[in-house]
Amino acid sequence: MTPSKDLHLAILMAQRAVHMTRARFTIQLDYSAESLEQIDDLLLLFPSLLPRGWLMRLVQPTKVARELRQFSIIWGCYLGEVLRQQLGGEWMPFAQSELDVHSFVLCLAGYDGVKIEVMPVQQVYQKLTGIEDQSICAFYDKLQDQIRFQVSEKFD
Repeated sequence: MTPSKDLHLAILMAQRAVHMTRARFTIQLDYSAESLEQIDDLLLLFPSLLPRGWLMRLVQPTKVARELRQFSIIWGCYLGEVLRQQLGGEWMPFAQSELDVHSFVLCLAGYDGVKIEVMPVQQVYQKLTGIEDQSICAFYDKLQDQIRFQVSEKFD
């Protein structure tokens, strides 16, 4: 894919998150940093909805994995769009032909040409699966602080 197609797909997935949360949860997302609190609340619901233990063996594990991947991509792209719009940056071209949680890389515009690469879809996936305890809001704040630190360090 070309960068413009990658950007278009990431934006399309973020828009899907906006439409889905409005339709299913009557929540209006606006690409603000504050809207990430609502995403955090929504993401807390999903691990409890996934079957575990013996129940997991009864359902099709591939179906659960596919839904988890889809939710991760949709809300991860929303997170990425918030980061891109609020902190500045651009989506990087996909390295793989098949989309997965590692496909979406966002390059944030750090200070003085320093770039910060993040994987917002992977961050959401790790949050949904319990690998990562850090909230999405804390992830955003950490990146914002990292960019601010680069600026303050440059002028000290």
